[in-house]
Amino acid sequence: MAGHAWVLVGASGSGKTSLARGLIDRVPGLARALTCTTRAPRPGEVDGRDYRFLDLESFETLKQAGGLVEWTEYAGNRYGLPRDQFENLGERDLVCVLDEPGVRHLRDLLGDARVKAIRLRGPDPERLRQRMLGRGSGDDETASRLDWEASLTADRSVYDAELDTDREFEAVLSDLITLVQDDR
Repeated sequence: MAGHAWVLVGASGSGKTSLARGLIDRVPGLARALTCTTRAPRPGEVDGRDYRFLDLESFETLKQAGGLVEWTEYAGNRYGLPRDQFENLGERDLVCVLDEPGVRHLRDLLGDARVKAIRLRGPDPERLRQRMLGRGSGDDETASRLDWEASLTADRSVYDAELDTDREFEAVLSDLITLVQDDR
């Protein structure tokens, strides 16, 4: 069986990154597809583990060379998914954190059957705001992300499954693990 890309999609603060880490830690054979970003690392983040941190010029060079599957801009920073992680994917399964357009771009590259998108429904906007502030996002970044998230409408036809993340983390992670293992 060819490898899959497991894509977690949700609002900022919905738990995407933490769930991706938990999934990789507990399900053998999964690896994280790293996103590159032009934003500065938050406290505790490490280049090559959490993101590929790039300056704007390097990001633009990669983008112009066709080195990104998709890219977007949030709160004045650019984020993109480097294509090289998906070349020769083979039997490996990767976990990605993307938005809806990113899911579509990844499906264009890999095909519908190899991309499994899971929508993470987070808490109300005030709880999301508190989560973002708690992880070190500034007031302006938080407001910008909430405005951007509110402007989107989730096209449910994009997703293979949905999970409510406004509950205990371990319960959400357990449900996510079950989804992945049942589909593998």
